[in-house]
Amino acid sequence: MNEIIREIRFEYSKTKKPKDIFNEYTLMLIAFEKTETEMLKSISTSLQYKSTLESIETGSIVAKIKSWIEDDEPNLGNEKLGNLDFKNYLSDGIKTIVNNLSQDKNITANTIDKISSDLNNLAEQYKITDAFSYAPIQKKNLIEISNSIREATSNLSNDENVYLLEENGSSIELPKKINIQVSEKDINSKERIIENEIEQILKIKKPDYIADSAWEFKIGRKVKNIKIEDTNWINQFLNKEIKLYPGDSLRCKVFTVEEYDKLGTLVTSKVSITKVLEIIEGNEKDV
Repeated sequence: MNEIIREIRFEYSKTKKPKDIFNEYTLMLIAFEKTETEMLKSISTSLQYKSTLESIETGSIVAKIKSWIEDDEPNLGNEKLGNLDFKNYLSDGIKTIVNNLSQDKNITANTIDKISSDLNNLAEQYKITDAFSYAPIQKKNLIEISNSIREATSNLSNDENVYLLEENGSSIELPKKINIQVSEKDINSKERIIENEIEQILKIKKPDYIADSAWEFKIGRKVKNIKIEDTNWINQFLNKEIKLYPGDSLRCKVFTVEEYDKLGTLVTSKVSITKVLEIIEGNEKDV
């Protein structure tokens, strides 16, 4: 379990009605949880965001939120989470989104493009792209995140502020009065997403014996990291019910999601194995 303790501080006007204070604070909690949930989904759809309220103060409202990350794939446990710097990835990801919204205020398709690019660079920096089945947050979801933050802060007066306080003492201030000038329709006019599932034979180069990363496969002369999402097969392999030897290959169903820009250039590609159909015995010299 990867626990993260944060405080969300709402410095509200003393003249504001209590029901308005709590209504606005609820929107802030929703915006924060949506942002973190989407970031986790970009790492793997099997990761789950959970949270509890640890404490609350008054004066300005300060709620201490404990959240944690779990992998809900049966019997795989959470060992795979241990080697990744989730805390800093999530913290810096939230900062990246908030900073971009703060700088622009008038949010356009270019703003969303920059957020997407910055988050992808962050995932590479923390080696998130090397594990699980990483795929960038869809830009339509980045618009939804931006709208949730706009909604959470739209009614704040000049003397009201919202901060996200990290365990290490750093703080992020949510931007006020941002204007969303981009819609999902604008994004879709620039992108095309193509999904395919095909059957392939992949030569095993490096299995994953502890379920903390993708497998390495040899495809022709290229080596590619691919996550196996066939939970039943993985469980059998980890329980030593399935034996593999150097040179073996897997006949499997491979699912790809490719995103192209408006010029037809491939922007991102996500590959995963959805079903292992057969083990093909090979020659050790083929590895």
